[in-house]
Amino acid sequence: MQGVKELMGDGFGFTCAACERLHEGLLRGADVCSAGLAGLKCGGPLIGLSFPLYKGPMSRETLAKTCFMCGVDANKILQAEDGGYVGVCNTHMEHVRKNATVESGKLLEEDTTVVREGAVEWDG
Repeated sequence: MQGVKELMGDGFGFTCAACERLHEGLLRGADVCSAGLAGLKCGGPLIGLSFPLYKGPMSRETLAKTCFMCGVDANKILQAEDGGYVGVCNTHMEHVRKNATVESGKLLEEDTTVVREGAVEWDG
């Protein structure tokens, strides 16, 4: 089974690379996770989600404090359209702005120490 760094080198983002469901899908010979094989929708802020079907070693809090693309400490937290939180570093925030297929939700002004009400709407 490939490790997280190897999967990232193959183009998967950090959160997906660390998810057991991706490994399950790859073991079945697919290039998507087992949730995708089952027709379920999972993913990150590029499609308005907060990895709702993530299954792995990271807690929801850790997902909010870690960049979903590269795994470094997040500089910002996005509240996705599904209500969950996803971390993003400054480098990948620009990627989100350019590549989101939907409004990605709210960009919270707080750094990754606290998530609270009063978020500022992200203008995309």
